[in-house]
Amino acid sequence: MLGHAIRLLRHERGFTQEELALAACLDRAYLSEVERGVKIPTVRRIEQICVALGLRLSTFFGVAEALTVHRGETSLTRLPAELYESTQAPLTLPPPDDEELGQLVRATISRLDVAG
Repeated sequence: MLGHAIRLLRHERGFTQEELALAACLDRAYLSEVERGVKIPTVRRIEQICVALGLRLSTFFGVAEALTVHRGETSLTRLPAELYESTQAPLTLPPPDDEELGQLVRATISRLDVAG
């Protein structure tokens, strides 16, 4: 059902497989296999897909669970209203902490200096 949820959410957001794969930093063939249920994605991969789709992980898993209950569902609009509405809300992330970002950049540069 994870793959089915990804496919429905991708269609809802207007992405092609190639566009979503690119946005999620995944191979298109891998995404196709996930959608068809051939491969089961890790939570990390699901997180990448959710970020690309602008969804919270909790919303994604809610959709996947609802699709398990409503087998064969082909539209998100027929899911429980509260769940459907959560798929429509844009994902908002808190602003980055400038100090934390600066530390990350400095650490990355120092690692590159050591490796180089």
